[in-house]
Amino acid sequence: MSKWGMVVDTRLCIGCQSCTVACKSENKTPLGSFRTHVKIIESGKYPKTKKRFAPMLCMHCEKPPCRDICPTGATYKRDDGLVLINYEKCIGCGYCLDACSYDARYLNPKKISAGNGGAVEWGANRAESKADKCTFCAHRLAKGIEPACANTCVGGARQFGDFDDSSSTISQVKNSVESGSKELKNIQASYGPLQLSGLSVFYILPASAADFGLPELGTLSITEGKQLVKVVGSVAAAATLGVLGLSYISSSLAGGSDE
Repeated sequence: MSKWGMVVDTRLCIGCQSCTVACKSENKTPLGSFRTHVKIIESGKYPKTKKRFAPMLCMHCEKPPCRDICPTGATYKRDDGLVLINYEKCIGCGYCLDACSYDARYLNPKKISAGNGGAVEWGANRAESKADKCTFCAHRLAKGIEPACANTCVGGARQFGDFDDSSSTISQVKNSVESGSKELKNIQASYGPLQLSGLSVFYILPASAADFGLPELGTLSITEGKQLVKVVGSVAAAATLGVLGLSYISSSLAGGSDE
């Protein structure tokens, strides 16, 4: 079984946004919504300023908070490492959007027909107000084709493959970075294997993760967060029922007065 993943070498990213355009074209993402994009970070003070580029997408976490917090089981993780969404089960509650540390999810503002970037095992329509995100182009992988963003990267900053295949490019690059190979120049940090108990996206960085706007792992466990969401949800539901009840009583009294 493959363990799909991506190496993002930020030293090679030129910020051209071709990956963003290719993804939108391939997956028909709605206007204003993105499955991937290149974040531009500016630092320093004039005249000594620096601009960095950070390609962002779903990290397909080893232990996805979005999956753990989903009340219907709509978000799930496949054996090959992909984190996907069953659009038929999604109720559009948005809990997964709040749970994602990488802001990699959005709610579809309109229906998108099956075949345009949907998960391959059931191929349902991506319905309005349902959660959506990067799938590593699962529909392309099923045909033996790499994701559109990696395929179109002009600088070679995105490399896609199988982390479990020791002969794959991404596996060799990852091992070289982690072993501190002297052949790889200007590397200050890497990001991916340790955050959120393991990610399927491995970043090579010429500066710290913070300099690239990559978040640190929070102190609140997903179990605690899930319980908190449940409590808040229960309170909100009770409050809603209370308001509806008062509204019904008021309407009934008003109706009785008219008689």
